[in-house]
Amino acid sequence: MLRKVTLLSIYHRRYNKVFKYVTTAKDAVSTGRQKAPPFNMALNVMNMKYTAILILFLSTNIFASELVKYQDPASVFEISVPLKWNKSHPTGQKNIATFTPEYGGVELTISTTYNLKLPTPFPEKFVAYIFPNEKPITKAIRKKGENWNSISQNWAGFKGPAKTVWLAEFIGYKTNAIIITLSTNEADISKYEDLFNKVISSIEYR
Repeated sequence: MLRKVTLLSIYHRRYNKVFKYVTTAKDAVSTGRQKAPPFNMALNVMNMKYTAILILFLSTNIFASELVKYQDPASVFEISVPLKWNKSHPTGQKNIATFTPEYGGVELTISTTYNLKLPTPFPEKFVAYIFPNEKPITKAIRKKGENWNSISQNWAGFKGPAKTVWLAEFIGYKTNAIIITLSTNEADISKYEDLFNKVISSIEYR
């Protein structure tokens, strides 16, 4: 919050400083004290520079979401999700939770299947089963820890007319399969990579 306030304060101070200079110069010209400076150029440079700062502030504010803890229905794990995103469940499927922001266009989905006889390491065939009509766009990266192992791999396909990318984490924890994905259109996916990594790194097993 302090960073946001400071950024806005700098924006307004500098904008007012340049505006004061341009206004003073205009007054001087109108009274014949000096030749007209390139006002349009000064205003254009000012607007381009500080509008860019304001856009950066607004985009940071939109995508840097606060996080809150979410616990799966069987209390197998706990994970952080965006605080202001709306949660929903498919009818009759409390083991699947989908989180979406009010502005839409992106989905974070956490799905858990319990009491499985999972082989170790987590099978890549299972990953392909989840995305039957999509193609992997990154290599599968394996990780492991105490009682868990996982595959990180991104996939791409079409959801309607738009090309969609899924950031995906497939986790085998004891007898449970946990699948975490974040999907949006291809053009916007890079904006959510940091958020997805924060969500994944926050998981705590019970």
